[in-house]
Amino acid sequence: MAKYISLYKIGSFFITAFILLSSGCADTHQPPEKTITVESPNSNPLPLNIQDQSKDTPKPDIPDIVLKQRIVTFPKDHVYGQIRIGKWDPNNLWGILNVDKPSGDVNVPAGYILSLVYTKGVDVDMRVLASMGPDDIQSLIIPGAEINDVNFANVEHLTGLLALNMIAVPVTDIGFNSVSRLPNLRILLADGVPITDAGLIALENLDHLEVLRLTHTMITDDGLKHIARIKNLKYLGLSATSITNKGLEYLETLDNLESLDLSVSKISDGFVKPLIKLKKLKTLYLGSTPITDTSLRDIDNLKNLTYLNLRLTSVGDAGLEHMKNSRSITKLNLTKTRISDEGLKYIKDLPNLRELILNQTAITDKGIEYIRQMPSLNRLFLLDTLVTKNGIDELLKYKPNCVYRLK
Repeated sequence: MAKYISLYKIGSFFITAFILLSSGCADTHQPPEKTITVESPNSNPLPLNIQDQSKDTPKPDIPDIVLKQRIVTFPKDHVYGQIRIGKWDPNNLWGILNVDKPSGDVNVPAGYILSLVYTKGVDVDMRVLASMGPDDIQSLIIPGAEINDVNFANVEHLTGLLALNMIAVPVTDIGFNSVSRLPNLRILLADGVPITDAGLIALENLDHLEVLRLTHTMITDDGLKHIARIKNLKYLGLSATSITNKGLEYLETLDNLESLDLSVSKISDGFVKPLIKLKKLKTLYLGSTPITDTSLRDIDNLKNLTYLNLRLTSVGDAGLEHMKNSRSITKLNLTKTRISDEGLKYIKDLPNLRELILNQTAITDKGIEYIRQMPSLNRLFLLDTLVTKNGIDELLKYKPNCVYRLK
């Protein structure tokens, strides 16, 4: 996924990349004035990543669309930042070819999408959008731009828009209503936009919306009743909002939801109950929330959950005991939690656990005794723990193909 701006995160949350080796175990320290014509794209993806969660976040399931060859004209007397042109690929978002400083006519081949990026520091005058055809642009990125509601309203002309990234844009509820006139929108990233519950009314009829992130907005529990009407939603990011357990009750109707980010929200003990009806939920981010060991009492009722992120919570050994029957879990992040070596005995028999993140915990070489018994584990993160190289050597006797990170 994308490199342009950390949304994901976005604030964008990027994790150190690790490569699983086929054998052995490794420590992973390792401006045109004329018409622009694009013959073929490179392999760079569209700059729309869902935080550091990219590989765990569902991709938009967009049906085949017909994109005709078109000439898109940009005024020569104004700088708009960048355009990005790429071949349409519904299975891997988009491959993108960068073209700096669009000016004049841009020839977009049939089957290609056009992304307009208002880069930081340029004068964001969106009036040019009013002169474009409804299907000229498929992706619009305006991060941190100083635009007002009137200027933003020009986006309404792009009814064929598929992806909108408006992070930290000072648009109010009034201006945000323009989003309601984008019927084909699949991805909407509105982190840091000063919208309230009233602004979310604009989303109710976006039947194709699948990825929605509202980090650092002013929404409350009541606003989720509007989001509950977006039946095709697969990813919902509510990090750094005031959402509580009460608001989660509205989400019970989101039958297609696969990934939910509640990091830095106000959820507490009992949050699992409203989520049990989400039968497709696979990924759950709970980092930096006030949950406790008791909060995980019913976690095994989330039968299809594969990734659980508990970083920076007060969860300890008693919480892990509640997880001993969470057989679907494949990835577990316990960074900076209160777990100890003894807590690992409760999760050592999880049949599908492949990746375990124990950074900044009190785990020692003693915990390796339980870790080596985990049947499917092949990725292990132990940064800033008390585990030594001797402990790792012992682990590798039993799991020679494990990829680990110790320092």
